[in-house]
Amino acid sequence: MISSEYMPKDHLVHFEKIKESIEVACNQVIESLKDTSSLPYIPNVYPIPIMITRIFTVHARMVKVFNYSVAYPDKNNFERFAIYPTLTLIERLSNHLDGVIGHEIAHIMALEGKVTISKSDLYSILRNREENAKLKEKRAEMVYKHFDEPVLSEITRWNRISMQKDI
Repeated sequence: MISSEYMPKDHLVHFEKIKESIEVACNQVIESLKDTSSLPYIPNVYPIPIMITRIFTVHARMVKVFNYSVAYPDKNNFERFAIYPTLTLIERLSNHLDGVIGHEIAHIMALEGKVTISKSDLYSILRNREENAKLKEKRAEMVYKHFDEPVLSEITRWNRISMQKDI
């Protein structure tokens, strides 16, 4: 399901086009899976109008990280993940949707679709956010082998682009 719930009213006119772009990307990513049973469920997608940013301190410097899309618990079912891509991504960088959706689905697959957090997970996150973020990315990368071309290349391409300072 692709929901317009978080779409600003002035974007609802364009929602069908946005929805179609997301559906095409989701279908291409799912069809590229070597084994579709490796994805426990098809996540809902909620386009959002805001850019999620995180600020880290790295070697006494403040670093701002922009998230163009996140896999986060589904607002309607906290036992599942959903994908929350930003409108900026969808409107300005739509040619990267396959890579972005694939990347987020890899995160969901790496966690076997389960939304859980233990005390030790929480402690690890709070103790060293940067290391925790790197570990999450490494876990997702380990799942990339489940994707066929051209989606695999699109995921890799998105990972390179998303690390750039100015997109």
